[in-house]
Amino acid sequence: SIVAAILLLWAAFASSVYALSGASLDPTAHGYAASAYLLIVWQGVHAILLTFMGTFTLARAWAGRLDMVHRNTFDNTRILWLYSCAQALIALFVIHSPRFS
Repeated sequence: SIVAAILLLWAAFASSVYALSGASLDPTAHGYAASAYLLIVWQGVHAILLTFMGTFTLARAWAGRLDMVHRNTFDNTRILWLYSCAQALIALFVIHSPRFS
């Protein structure tokens, strides 16, 4: 369901913020830390967008304005959701991959 997906989205974002804040990285001291913070902020922007899009999709579905013919809202939300999942996985890989000095 979209409601469960939105809740999981925010839980994943909160865990990313918690992990980054616990790493004691200073974004003004190193490019890696600044990039890590930028990736987390970018995930937050997508979390906000997907919350709006998911809520709008639910509202259209509940109003009976979303069906097999009129499904652009659902398709657009799905496309952004898939992109956001892919970019979040890439961000996790970049942030948590081994660093060499």
